[in-house]
Amino acid sequence: MPKNPKALFLKRFEDRHTIKRVYGQSFYELNSTAILYFRYSKAHKSQFFFGVESDDVLRYKDNNLFILFICESEDEIVVLPAEEFQEMVKGTEPVSSQWKVFISKKKDEYSFRVAGKGKYDVTGHLNKFDFRSAEFRTGTLPSIGKFIPLGQKRDQKPVVERTQPPVSLEERLIASSSDSKHPTVFEKTVSEAFEKLGFRTKHIGGAGNTDILIESPIRGIVDCKSTADVSLSQLNFARLKRHKKENDGSFLLVIGKGFDRAVMRDASMEQCTLMPVEILKEMLQITSGCTLSPFDIEPLLRKEGVITSEDCQVLRKQANVFREKTESVIKVIAALDFRPRALKEIKGRLDYENEAELSEILSVLSSPFLSLVIRTDGNYSSRYSHTQSVAKLKQILGALISPSLKE
Repeated sequence: MPKNPKALFLKRFEDRHTIKRVYGQSFYELNSTAILYFRYSKAHKSQFFFGVESDDVLRYKDNNLFILFICESEDEIVVLPAEEFQEMVKGTEPVSSQWKVFISKKKDEYSFRVAGKGKYDVTGHLNKFDFRSAEFRTGTLPSIGKFIPLGQKRDQKPVVERTQPPVSLEERLIASSSDSKHPTVFEKTVSEAFEKLGFRTKHIGGAGNTDILIESPIRGIVDCKSTADVSLSQLNFARLKRHKKENDGSFLLVIGKGFDRAVMRDASMEQCTLMPVEILKEMLQITSGCTLSPFDIEPLLRKEGVITSEDCQVLRKQANVFREKTESVIKVIAALDFRPRALKEIKGRLDYENEAELSEILSVLSSPFLSLVIRTDGNYSSRYSHTQSVAKLKQILGALISPSLKE
């Protein structure tokens, strides 16, 4: 009797997850957090043909729905979140209540063709069994590949788009650091960058003045040097130190594209910190995924000499720890259901190594403020469905950043 790839997949997942059939032979609920919609096709010369029922997709589209396209084997499953599938078939009409789609396999690449539209590269979706809600899948699942309209020649030259002016803060920092004719633009952009990093700043500028005064939570001055050259060959340290004293600063920072070796050597002796603009850009990129305190950045601003990328390693580690903890919280929420479970059972379901850390996460989730988890006699269960837990987290975050609390 031939093996059933859907049954083999479900059996593999049933060992660590709660799975139950909810509709027909194709729809299954996973941990009360996601709906899995199975489609199957045998191989036809490295192609797999599928029909997706439009009514069925609409029925569960708001229930964290995933469509699993089984390409003959349980080892070849293309997983598409329903919202991405709907975007791919947008503008096409179902035929006999079905969207006709097929997957082509060429070497290790998988393309997904929508009848009447075109194809997408879905290689990155192969066996990606991340069934969290969309809010928690950001940056995890690969995005849909480049759309190739039907009839377009593969060797057709791409249309060259006109270069847009830099708009992001990071781009403006790099561009303004080379614009020696407009130094004020660089000064204001650097001031904006430090505001984003959590410091309160005041742009001063002008002849005989410091460029930027950092007012809190620590006090210091920042001198900005825009130049068309690769690096700065000289600095007036006596003048900079005078500005520091006049403004009662506790540190002196100079920002520019780069610095000659002699300038770096002198900066160490003059108790001055040099920051290449690329380092400031790197700090902004690190904090884009993890909000760091100005006090985390303070040690770098007090370094004598030039700040290097290695000095930023401590910030990158903090960002990684933050992401790991956030991922852990998300996994715990997704793993819980209405059935009370002991700490060791939850630890086993998650294959979690640190039991103390898991206990701490559960304590936070069961706190009166969040109240997402019920704790009874040392056992833990979810107070809400997974969809409701996500909705409540959104409500809490929305309340915390309501207009009445914004600066």
